[in-house]
Amino acid sequence: MANFPEEQIYEYPPILKRKTFTKDVKYRIRIVRRLIDGIPRILFEIREYIVTEKHAMFTEKGFYFTLDELNNLENVIKDSKKYFRN
Repeated sequence: MANFPEEQIYEYPPILKRKTFTKDVKYRIRIVRRLIDGIPRILFEIREYIVTEKHAMFTEKGFYFTLDELNNLENVIKDSKKYFRN
């Protein structure tokens, strides 16, 4: 995927993944509009970032999903639950 300028549509409040004495690890989920091969697409961006007392930094490039890819991922997760019992 080529990098093109993107336009942020919506950003959800950060989701806390884990918390320690020195840092918080969170997920940021945004909906963005990005040009891919000249075609405007709406994508869901998921990025993990660490917040310390001094700074915040992203730990990964991030993952971008189209709505169809996100729906497929959701179906895979729902299907996999039958293999994990409490």
